Amino acid sequence: MVKVTTGLLIYDTQCSSKFFKQDIAKTIFNEKFISNYLFYVELFLRLKREFGEAIFLEKTHELSLTRWKDISASKVKPIDFLKAPIELYKILKDYR
Repeated sequence: MVKVTTGLLIYDTQCSSKFFKQDIAKTIFNEKFISNYLFYVELFLRLKREFGEAIFLEKTHELSLTRWKDISASKVKPIDFLKAPIELYKILKDYR
């Protein structure tokens, strides 16, 4: 759903580590985020808005995991899945 509605060519926006150079971090973390749950989606949209799609695609790299360790104490609650479409709508309204 995120990929279709945002146009972001990212396989999994919510999982993984994100690394930024200091100057980029200062720019994209300068303002408050709209969403707590879809924080990474908003982060990628900020990068795309700030630097343009061509530079965003050139500078964004996604590496697949070679293994996964499931931790049973997840902080994601079932209600979060119901909130996601509303959060996505709020983000898209602001970034389009």
